[in-house]
This record gives sequence, C-alpha cells and structure tokens, in this order.
Amino acid sequence: MTAKSIVWGLVLVALAVILQTTLFSRLDDLGIVADVVMVMVLVSARWLDPEPALLLGFTGGIIYDLNGTTPIGLRAMVFTIIAYAAVRVAANSDSHISGALVVIILSFAGVLLFTMVGTLFGQGSLRGINVLQTFVLLPVFNGILSLAIGPVVKRAMARDKVLL
Repeated sequence: MTAKSIVWGLVLVALAVILQTTLFSRLDDLGIVADVVMVMVLVSARWLDPEPALLLGFTGGIIYDLNGTTPIGLRAMVFTIIAYAAVRVAANSDSHISGALVVIILSFAGVLLFTMVGTLFGQGSLRGINVLQTFVLLPVFNGILSLAIGPVVKRAMARDKVLL
C-alpha cells in the first residue's frame, strides 16, 4: 500500500460526500436511497491496510456528519467500524460480485448500528423508520452502486498502475 492509495481514497470519499449531499439528496426525496459515502468507504477500504482504512472511514463519516443533521461523530463512528470490517472481510476477494455482496452485508450492519446508536442519542426511534426502505433497499442499492463504482476505485487504488 502506498501513500498514493491513501490520497486517492480520501479524494474519492470527498467526491462521494459531494455527490451524496447534492445529487443523491434529491433522489432521496423520491424514495430512492443509496449511501454513496458508505459505498465509497467500503469499496475503497478493501484496497487499504487497516489503519488507512480506519482513517478513510472516519474522515468520510465526519465530513458527512458536518453536512448533515445527525450528531457529529455518529456516521464517523459507524463508517470507521464498517471500514475495518471491510478490510477484514473483503481482503480475500477480488471479484466485483462478491465485493457487492460484502457491501450489501456491511451496509445492513452499518444501517443497523447507525439506527441503534442514533436512537441512544435521541436521533430517532426504531418505531418511526421505514423498515423496508432503511434495512432492505438501502443495502441493496448500495450493492448495486458498488458494482458501478468498484472498477473505478480498483483502478484508482491499484498499487502498480499509474493513472496519469
């Protein structure tokens, strides 16, 4: 792993935050959900060592928290945990399909953790959420999105390739 991979990861996560807070926030009003930042953290983390992956998860989460209405640090904590899980789980897989399955599973875990911890901090209630949309559709949409951005991230994070 090189410093170039870490920089690319941070750039990709920053772009994901911009996309999430502009384009995808409008799609959320239509009921279409996808968490671009979570997907970018999960897909990028598989190409990093554990410590840079944690930095990537925390950075993506804290930037997203600063743009949103959730308590600062809530998404940062969740994204840090799922980034670490992505490093541990996805390290043995090079397939985009298995990577998408990992994204679906870890997205579900991330949403569950976010909901539980958010409820503890008065962010919401488990009774007031749309269970189908939150716990089923979000992970599925994240998995589909990971199939689209996975090759781009792989190319950017590849250790032996020069992009420019």
